[in-house]
Amino acid sequence: MVQISTIAYQDASWINQKYWKEGLTINQIAGLVDKNYSTVRYWMLKLSVPIRTYAEAFSGERHYNYGKKLSEETKAKISRNHASMKGPNNPSWKGGVTPINRSVRRCEKYSTWRTFCFERDHYICQKCQDPTKRKLSVDHIKPFAVIMKENKITSLQKALRCKELWDVENGQTLCIPCHKLKTWGKK
Repeated sequence: MVQISTIAYQDASWINQKYWKEGLTINQIAGLVDKNYSTVRYWMLKLSVPIRTYAEAFSGERHYNYGKKLSEETKAKISRNHASMKGPNNPSWKGGVTPINRSVRRCEKYSTWRTFCFERDHYICQKCQDPTKRKLSVDHIKPFAVIMKENKITSLQKALRCKELWDVENGQTLCIPCHKLKTWGKK
């Protein structure tokens, strides 16, 4: 192996050439200059040489499974294992209960309700009226939890039938600070 000048790792163009153009890893570059990984990485950061993300570093031909083919027997085993991990057999199973609030907030009708409120309010916070604020949310004037409790909503079907929950007059566009102030009394 030809020994490269140990000062080369302090040259941004040389590191860029090796790392980005030739596709060497930091460890391979460290081997070329007879330094350790940490030293080369330190100089890369100091010289503002961008470092590949994990996905960039191990994708395509660099991935350990690149080009390998699974046997039909292995594919069948994987398939059987995945099939047996559904429902109660999955370690993350919580008894088949997705909290009802999450189910309601993720349904299409809720998304439509939010969009209608945003458009009606022209995407402007109704408290501070600041049109430059872009992080907005839609707030239930009568709290969501109160509506759920008063109407005894225990399923998504009951929520979809509840007229009060989807009343656009009960919705208002608020920026995040105003929403926190209204809901929790702090900005």
